[in-house]
Amino acid sequence: MPKLRLNSFFSIRNAIHEKSGVNQTLPSVCNEMYDQRVLKFSYVRLDGKVAGRELLAENNSKMIREIFGGRLIEITARSAGEKGLVKKLVQLLGWLDGLNPALVRKCINTIREEKCNLVYIEGSNYGHLAKLIKRNCPSCRVVCFFHNVESRFFWGALCQNLSMKALGVLIANFFAERKAVKYSDEVICLTERDKEFLGRLYGKEGDHVVPISVVKPVEVSVQQPDSLPSSGQQFGLFVGGAFYANVEAVRWLAKNNLARSSCPIYVVGRGFEKYIEEFSRHENLIIVGEVESLEDWYYRSSFAIAPIFDGSGMKTKVAESLMYGRPIIATSEAFVGYEGVKESAGFVCNNPEEFESAISMILDRSRVFDSDELRVIYNSNFSYDASLKKMERILVS
Repeated sequence: MPKLRLNSFFSIRNAIHEKSGVNQTLPSVCNEMYDQRVLKFSYVRLDGKVAGRELLAENNSKMIREIFGGRLIEITARSAGEKGLVKKLVQLLGWLDGLNPALVRKCINTIREEKCNLVYIEGSNYGHLAKLIKRNCPSCRVVCFFHNVESRFFWGALCQNLSMKALGVLIANFFAERKAVKYSDEVICLTERDKEFLGRLYGKEGDHVVPISVVKPVEVSVQQPDSLPSSGQQFGLFVGGAFYANVEAVRWLAKNNLARSSCPIYVVGRGFEKYIEEFSRHENLIIVGEVESLEDWYYRSSFAIAPIFDGSGMKTKVAESLMYGRPIIATSEAFVGYEGVKESAGFVCNNPEEFESAISMILDRSRVFDSDELRVIYNSNFSYDASLKKMERILVS
């Protein structure tokens, strides 16, 4: 598999950084000053799948509803995954993830009729919407929340899977994200790294940083799989859906034989069922796949583990491990956005020897982590309430 370098990414970026897109203008121009009404644009997945991005988007939605109450108007795109050549080509113009001309007209008309002076957009993939709003309603303040630097994320995916589909997804998200940076009045990023990287990539840095927030799901009675270890058994836990960086992380665990008979490592996350056969010969690396609830898995585990070497944004699994009071053994990449707490949250490891040593220290209790102290770190930095205060300071100004 050929490996692409990040500087190649910037070379391609420069080649396609010329003016593109179509000049689309919708009726009505909104220049007058409006009363404080707020429009929020987000999305739902029609397949019902919920991953870290969807959980964060839902948290953000709850915060905005709490901040603005009855002044908030919500418009939602329904993303089903576009199929067909024509629809995929249209995505290159910015019509991504359920965005369409009818929804844009609805947003413009709502801004005009309801006298909105703030629009919040959930995701840089909706940069085309930001462009059309600013063209038609230039006095409206547009704030966009970036879950990743999507171009960087999809560049990593392309490096792992060189295909026309992956290239098309990268190009479509690059153009959409460039519009989000250019036409948003303010950009909220998850990390300082993402904030600065936008400046390198698009010539304009992000404006604010609000770290990831996770919320403990409401406890429900679920039937846990037989694979859930019994209480008291030592084991490590890898959590995450089967996208490229997570799959490569599990392959790295297998290659370096970090799972051991005295402490197996369980892999829990949607889509990993497809990889059971691939890892079947690794006796102590146990692929579980999707589960209904993560709670018992975290509480019964000895530690969480995250050998992630590529990506953007923040890794939800780190905040989750803190929320459940479990230390995490992770790479520097996995701890991006957690720099201020990483030494207290677990171990920073970047090679097999460091991971091996950290696992041993937890198992022989030569370093003990207090669950309550880990939860304090979570509550102070990555909880709903912690993020709510930051979002309110940004949006109510």
